[in-house]
Amino acid sequence: MVRHTNGERKPVGFVKTRSFVSLRELRFLFHMVSFLFFMRVWIFHTSRGATSLKGHGEFGWFFRYLTFWSFSLQTWHLFLSTLVDLSKKATKYRLKKGADDLGCMAFATANTVTLMYYALLVLTGNIDEGDRIVWLSTAVHLLNSIVAWIDIFTSYPRRFSPRSKVWTGVFALIYCGWINYIRYHTGFFPYPFLNALPHPHGILGVAVVGCVVLLCFSQLGAFVSNWGRKVMDKWEEEDPAWSLEENVVAAKAARQAERPKELYEELKVE
Repeated sequence: MVRHTNGERKPVGFVKTRSFVSLRELRFLFHMVSFLFFMRVWIFHTSRGATSLKGHGEFGWFFRYLTFWSFSLQTWHLFLSTLVDLSKKATKYRLKKGADDLGCMAFATANTVTLMYYALLVLTGNIDEGDRIVWLSTAVHLLNSIVAWIDIFTSYPRRFSPRSKVWTGVFALIYCGWINYIRYHTGFFPYPFLNALPHPHGILGVAVVGCVVLLCFSQLGAFVSNWGRKVMDKWEEEDPAWSLEENVVAAKAARQAERPKELYEELKVE
């Protein structure tokens, strides 16, 4: 639709667009590729190649370890985020809250796993992983955090709502209860260093430290997400077309302002 003003032809309801990929398209590609890779890593744990890994064939399988719980949570989050990126508006609204909460939980748990894994590796010099597969260990202990950091920048603003923090705490309590059940069932904790600590003071101390680290990463994620939102908002003020969502909002506002209500339904952007 074109509006004539003083002999000039100006488009109504459209804003300038960039010549390269939009933020929405970049976010979709990131979530989709990350999900496919994470799913490939998850499925590898069911293959013969994983039989030499610590945890395979033992009580609780790989879910004995916080790493696998966190990695599974993050895989589910990436799947849900990909659906959000592909969904229409009505469906997206229902999915977005769940994806946001899972993203906040995944950020805290992934970074906690990475920090605690490498801290233990430095302090003890060895972590009993069975036959260590370098690419797999890197994927679940380092790449997980890298993906979590990229997610909060491309999917801003991750809200880190009180609800997501409560669910993160519930996640931590469930895992603490689970490894104590494993000890009750097998006589040993999944992690050898826990067995060397006095019981129950050792596991209680480690649980408290782990919960504090989770809370710190949740707060850090909230701070970084808010900062990233301000940066991106400033960017979009200079070029509103950077994000497809903002492009649609701008187009709708322009059309409502320039056209009668009876024509708006014909012109609105889906």
